[in-house]
Amino acid sequence: MVVLWQLGEGLSSIEMHKKQLNISIAGSGMVARYFGLALKVAGHKISQIIARNSDTGRSLANELGAEFAGIENTTSADLIAVLVSDDAIEEVSAQIPINIPQFHASGVSNLDVLR
Repeated sequence: MVVLWQLGEGLSSIEMHKKQLNISIAGSGMVARYFGLALKVAGHKISQIIARNSDTGRSLANELGAEFAGIENTTSADLIAVLVSDDAIEEVSAQIPINIPQFHASGVSNLDVLR
């Protein structure tokens, strides 16, 4: 995998020898969108968008080349990014299969809200 970044006037690259992760994202708002795009650029596969709002969920899934799914249809993934509102993190996390590692991006909630 090659990662490019801008340095001054030109582009530089570095070779990365890391495993491509299969990542599902719970959430379909702006944080989910930007994390999804960044994870794709970093070479990871976004396999599913899990969202209550089917309109924004389907739109984000299409943008990221992922499947849209409800929380009850979560398939196996290497990692689930819980990128929902701070108030919903604990509720969403509790519905994710316990065998799949998860993280959130809240600036106010600690890791104790994850199951």
